[in-house]
Amino acid sequence: EALRVNEERLRLILDSVPAMIAQTDDTLRYRFVNRAYAEFFGVTPTEVIGRHSREVVGAAVFAQVEPHFAEALLGTPARYRRRHLYADGRGRDLEISVLPQIGEDGKVCGCYAFWVDVTEQLSTYAKLRASEEQLRVIADNVPAIITHFDANRRCLFANAYFSNLFGLSPQQILGMHLQDFTDPETLAQREPHYQAVLAGYAAKFETSYRVEGEDRRYEVSLLPDYAGTGEVCGWYGLGIDITEREQAEERVRALNTQLEQRVAERTRQLEATNRELESFSYSVSHDLRAPLRGIEGFSQLLLRHHESSLDATG
Repeated sequence: EALRVNEERLRLILDSVPAMIAQTDDTLRYRFVNRAYAEFFGVTPTEVIGRHSREVVGAAVFAQVEPHFAEALLGTPARYRRRHLYADGRGRDLEISVLPQIGEDGKVCGCYAFWVDVTEQLSTYAKLRASEEQLRVIADNVPAIITHFDANRRCLFANAYFSNLFGLSPQQILGMHLQDFTDPETLAQREPHYQAVLAGYAAKFETSYRVEGEDRRYEVSLLPDYAGTGEVCGWYGLGIDITEREQAEERVRALNTQLEQRVAERTRQLEATNRELESFSYSVSHDLRAPLRGIEGFSQLLLRHHESSLDATG
């Protein structure tokens, strides 16, 4: 009775597993199938027991799976993937594992087969893959450095812009250490910024890279990458070429310096002109002082002797 109860419990468990499970003997006749396996081939579990696999799965499917069962019967586990097509044209992707069953004598006496429907998983993976490829195309066409490093300072992602700086492909850069891209002296200068971002703080610094024989200046921003636990597990890096900006700022500073020099020179010229005008005014006032005194004396003399004979018109 206890064995029957245990068998029923095991049957209930296996019927609840989201996978197709089968057991065959060494001639590939079924000893056990769960409900999912039987329903997949349109039969009941009791109808399958004792029948040969070819009868249940069909000649076409059997021809595909038989080599893998043959491996298992030789003692080698097999795992493979196949696409099952229904009569109406629908298809399901199956991942199948076949394991040898070893008897008490140590010899293979049958097989265990586990069929898992991975259609949705593959579909999701394909969508994620397409999305990843789209993001890769976008990242590779951004005119800036984009990187992702883990907490051990190894590269998890680098766009084409960054990899081209070192003459490598993005795939070659994956897994490389930060020190592989930077000389020890520069790395030591940047170390406080790396420590800051790994402590959870955003960091920013300026640096130079050699691009097509020319030194280019970059402004690099680092943002911490957080794991699901909330701990910092790395950082994202964005580097923007600021060479033209710095050159423009230098031109502006040079123009401002020139303007200040011109203003100073013009001020000196105006001050010199003012001094000349002051000197000229002093000279004029000094030179005219004697003639004006003579005119004033003559006028006073004229008034004293002839005031009665002068009218408004003189």
